[in-house]
Amino acid sequence: MANLVVVQENTLDLLVKEIIPETSDTSTYILEPVADGPGFTYQPGQFLTFLLNPKETTNDEVQPGTRTVRRSYSMSSTLGVDSLPAVTIKRVPNGEILRYWHEYVKVGIALKSPLPAGLRLMRMKESPVISYSLGREAVSLPYFLF
Repeated sequence: MANLVVVQENTLDLLVKEIIPETSDTSTYILEPVADGPGFTYQPGQFLTFLLNPKETTNDEVQPGTRTVRRSYSMSSTLGVDSLPAVTIKRVPNGEILRYWHEYVKVGIALKSPLPAGLRLMRMKESPVISYSLGREAVSLPYFLF
């Protein structure tokens, strides 16, 4: 029988310091790294993958549970401008995890996340930068032109 190796990843404990309502269905969550965790730094374009524990109840309210669900969100804070990292999350119908954020995650709650991941740095070229938008999402073409 093969041995099972479990790899423990470095996780951050992030305290929800403030929740800023942006619209009726969208909020920005300001996060403060807990001091005794690994160092927290990030680069433009990186994201956090939150380890969440939602559980659906019979009265359609979301409460913390025992299963762990991973969801990644790009940081909406600007490195060097904002003093703390943030993610902005929109609630959508039938979105179990999005509903969990809006109904359960409150100021003072601690969330877990592996270290920031992803890298979308644009290399400088002499050619002009072209950006476009389709629907709700804005895409910067230079991310794809290396």
